[in-house]
Amino acid sequence: MNMNCSSLSTCAVDGKTRLMILLLTSVVSVTTLLGQPAAADSIKAGTTGTVVLTGIVTDSLGLPVTNAKVTAYASTSPLPAGPLVWITQSDENPRSPRGQATDRVAQASTQASTGGDGRYTLVLPANAAVRVQIAASDYGTVQLYCKPEKSQRLPSAVLQRSATRLPEVTVSARSPLEMAQLPGATTAIGTDVLGRAAVSVADALRTVPGVHTAEEDAFGLSLNIGIRGLPPRRSARTLLLEDGMPILLGPYGDPSMHYAPPIEVLERLEVTKGSSQVSNGPQTVGGVVNFVTRPPPHESSVAEVTVGAGAREMRNLSVRLGAGRAGRGIALDVVHRQGEGVRLEQSHQLRLVSINGAMRMGEAQSLRIKLSHWNERSQTSESGLTQEEFTLAPF
Repeated sequence: MNMNCSSLSTCAVDGKTRLMILLLTSVVSVTTLLGQPAAADSIKAGTTGTVVLTGIVTDSLGLPVTNAKVTAYASTSPLPAGPLVWITQSDENPRSPRGQATDRVAQASTQASTGGDGRYTLVLPANAAVRVQIAASDYGTVQLYCKPEKSQRLPSAVLQRSATRLPEVTVSARSPLEMAQLPGATTAIGTDVLGRAAVSVADALRTVPGVHTAEEDAFGLSLNIGIRGLPPRRSARTLLLEDGMPILLGPYGDPSMHYAPPIEVLERLEVTKGSSQVSNGPQTVGGVVNFVTRPPPHESSVAEVTVGAGAREMRNLSVRLGAGRAGRGIALDVVHRQGEGVRLEQSHQLRLVSINGAMRMGEAQSLRIKLSHWNERSQTSESGLTQEEFTLAPF
């Protein structure tokens, strides 16, 4: 190639070299245009004094969020120092002017929505302080304050999923009529059995199919309940409730039951087996037994005294006093039981004092408070009679 140059701006080249220079110049021009998207965006704005802001909206997993609403508001708040960062509205001081709904929309073209790839484009006036807000259904809201002087790409906005509001769950006591609609096998034992055919709770539970009770004494002090073949030892596999509350809560342990409400204070017994028992928690493998005590009167007065006696020094005393008016009531229950066991040197004595108060707060609401004190002194043994003991004292 022959080239003679007298200065930096004057050169003489032959024909082949001139054609090669023209081709190189064309390639450089095309590369410059393709490598400047901001200039192309500025042309797309179509108006002098405008800038183009582009960006992408994703979720916390990096997936694009579609149909997110992107809005730019004119803002008079001071711009934060440092790089542009998306912030949530909850992170700001509610008394701060930032993020308030009083910011007006700059113009109609300042609203956009993200596409299937999560990208958006905003056309804004140059050198105008704006608050860019992004919101989407089932997601939180983020915003960014900026004063763009030229077209640029904003940082990626990450939206967090908003908390899901679950439907309300109402927990209430069940009446015998409602129990018939529960799945599984449910049995209610009323006062007709408790008051006439039963001496203890174990006697009443024997009338329920699938329930096995093992007694350690003649008066049913230690309640051992097994349902559908499970071992009845201390009712460890059966959840026992008193007015819907666990008597001894041990969901992941081995609860040993040594207490059961005396039959004199019960209104009914509810035995639940099958699928409906799972609503009471994890300790329901062997079913649920709910001891429902008698509520205080609401519109009347009551005074009851029951006295009983039997062999081997058996003495029973039950007293109930109560009064109620205008949906409010209070009741006092006192139970005293004592007697000797089936063998010599065996005896028991128990006493229960319970105070119940109730108040109706509406058509479907009521408040009930109960305070109970239970005292038991029993001289019994879980072991059998050895040969030596039988020889010394057969009885």
